[in-house]
Amino acid sequence: MIPFPQEKNRRILILDDTEMIHKDFRSVLDGNSRLLDTDALDQAEAVILGRTPTVEYKEAFELDFAFQGQEGLEMVQRALKEHRPYAMAFVDVRMPPGWDGIETIQRIWQVDPELQMVICTAYSDYSLKEILKKLGKTEKLLILKKPFDAIEVYQLAIAITEKWSLSRRARMKQEELESLVEKQTLRLRQALEEARSANEAKGRFLANMSHEIRTPMNAIIGFGEMLSAEAEFTPTQKQYMDIICMAGKNLLTIMDDLLDFSRIEAGKLHVKIVECSMREMIENLNLLLRPSAQSKGITFEVITADNLPAAMQTDPIRVRQCLINLVNNAIKFTETGRITIKISLVEDDTEIPRSVRFDVEDTGIGIEQEKLERIFEAFAQADAETTRKFGGTGLGLAITRQLVGLLGGTISVTSRPGEGSTFSILLPVDFEGTSQADSSPSRVELTEYPKENEANSVFDADILVAEDSPTNQVLIKALLEHMGMRVTLTQNGQEALAAARDRHFDLVFMDIQMPVMNGYEATRRIRDVKPDMPVIALTANAMVGDPEKCYQAGARGFLPKPIDREQLIRILRKYLSADRQRQANSVAQSVSE
Repeated sequence: MIPFPQEKNRRILILDDTEMIHKDFRSVLDGNSRLLDTDALDQAEAVILGRTPTVEYKEAFELDFAFQGQEGLEMVQRALKEHRPYAMAFVDVRMPPGWDGIETIQRIWQVDPELQMVICTAYSDYSLKEILKKLGKTEKLLILKKPFDAIEVYQLAIAITEKWSLSRRARMKQEELESLVEKQTLRLRQALEEARSANEAKGRFLANMSHEIRTPMNAIIGFGEMLSAEAEFTPTQKQYMDIICMAGKNLLTIMDDLLDFSRIEAGKLHVKIVECSMREMIENLNLLLRPSAQSKGITFEVITADNLPAAMQTDPIRVRQCLINLVNNAIKFTETGRITIKISLVEDDTEIPRSVRFDVEDTGIGIEQEKLERIFEAFAQADAETTRKFGGTGLGLAITRQLVGLLGGTISVTSRPGEGSTFSILLPVDFEGTSQADSSPSRVELTEYPKENEANSVFDADILVAEDSPTNQVLIKALLEHMGMRVTLTQNGQEALAAARDRHFDLVFMDIQMPVMNGYEATRRIRDVKPDMPVIALTANAMVGDPEKCYQAGARGFLPKPIDREQLIRILRKYLSADRQRQANSVAQSVSE
């Protein structure tokens, strides 16, 4: 916007081809010490009564005159260049032989769209409708019909120049505010960018820390479990080895909690609602939670209501994570007694009309009433003594509450010190399209649950392993050879690609982070040359999106570090049997041909 003095702008341009009209406007608007004519009767009355007539001084206007439209346009341009714009212009419609008033206004508005226009017309050349059609309906245009009254012209000049000044001040104030908003927006954008960069840096840091921690923990836990299961130890040595394995797993749990909490804070933790089997969910909980409870001599059971559906719409992975957090918490704070998961259908809850309720009950130490309010806060536990005695980050319940919220549910707790606690989760359920009520037993006791002896599994297969860590090479080679497999080791993706080109392998375990060529690129190239050779991603990363990246590169499975032996065996059974079936089909097809 062009700057102008803060005082009132009384500059007026008169555009008319007649000298007499210029004189008329000058007589009305020129305020150089002239008096506004008073009423003749008022003057006569003053003479008769012997008093001084009442007079009014005119408002002073600065007038400029032009005879043709082009001349007027040049004057407007010059005024703008000198930062002395006109506030208004009186423009005659007829100004032969050049532009008429309509074209003049159109051209002037192209250079000064803020100029207030008063068009003077007798409606002989243009009708009101035609004028509005050409110039448009705008608050910057007035039409003054000829012949016009001097007082009307004078009042128009005062009102319109005042309007121009007020409008300009308002726009200046608006631009000032917009400038402040723009600056503040820029600062906020910069702050958001800095926060985003810091968040990304934190994510990269956590990813690197996860990788650096999981890589050595893979060796600690892996060799520890192998020695604990196979070596001949004294009872004390066996206890020490079990403690080493347990401490390693606890460290990984802490790392996973920190990663989950970081994802939640960054808004990158999402849920995927699918139809899932209630029976499968319950059986998975039994498998995962029973050993920890029984290792402390605690009875563990799951009680389900008879009217539970066979399936429900939810995210089974996140539901399982919530229940694992609650049960592990209960195991940690329960020395003797019982831990029970009760699953029931609730159809009259005020907050969620139809839901599945999960109650995790324990007979542990309990929580005092005044401390229940902050039990779900991050990094919070009941008290410092609890933290020292039982350990933990204080993130498990905070993460569980966030996950339950993402699932659209609620979580609550009731507790009595010395008697135990009950954590309750209500999750909304959409039963449309799901199966009817399950007829499975309503009570599952886990104290006598038979465990399959996976350690004795034997496979006859050739395995290619790409792993740059010497320690992890020794570990995975020992694990696989113990199960009867022949193992070829490579130190990077390039070596793995060369080995895969030279010979056939029943399965490839591919580390993701390696020098020379990383696992993603190596997997893509192996898939190009040996599309039927199954590749399993082997990684210490645990960030969101890592499994998807591996699958996109062509991996058929994802095995995180530290390597869980039972999960490793499940992968071997799945992909080796599938690979052998494909080979059998290929041989049968070649024979038939």
